Amino acid sequence: MASLATTKQSPQAATAQRLNAMLPNLQAQMFLSDPDAKALFDDIKDSVSMQNVTWQDCGRNIDDALDFLDANDSANILTIEKDRQLPEFINALTRLAPKCGPKSRIFVIGRSEKEPDAINAYRQMEELGVTDFILLPAQPDRMHSSIVQTFMSESRPKLGTCTAIIGAGSGIGSSTISQNVAYAIAEILQQSTLLADHDPQYGTLAIKFN
Repeated sequence: MASLATTKQSPQAATAQRLNAMLPNLQAQMFLSDPDAKALFDDIKDSVSMQNVTWQDCGRNIDDALDFLDANDSANILTIEKDRQLPEFINALTRLAPKCGPKSRIFVIGRSEKEPDAINAYRQMEELGVTDFILLPAQPDRMHSSIVQTFMSESRPKLGTCTAIIGAGSGIGSSTISQNVAYAIAEILQQSTLLADHDPQYGTLAIKFN
């Protein structure tokens, strides 16, 4: 008797493999003045997964971002330093949002000692399209994983749903149900649909569609 051995990958190994995956060709614009924030990106630029990312230092804060995007298209990645109180930053972010293209993702960098309510701050930013709010001091892995997970999930192919309709015996209507479910998905939901009959001897789906 032959046996088939399978190895299940640990969650830690799966995460490491995902973070080392190569990102697609991306453009990144940085609007940072804090040396620690700049160092955070210097540490991740040379990683394997970031080899296809082109980094551009475009300014020091969100005001520079507003001016820059008046004359330039937004990149895939925008990293912006939060250098002011939340109401002022939200006001500037509200003006920045319409200048960003649909494929742009904004990562805001702040300092933990200046954020008494970071959760509330992030919620307000998220409503305006911010992808993540990173608080310094932070490890490079924190920034790295946020970018990789964002763009790898978006570049992952969208797979369909597989539905199996199984009958306990012949003549109980499983073929009829399968045919009607497939027709409803294709015609009513307007979804591309593949109907496969796994009864090679007595399958009748092909006959019923004629």
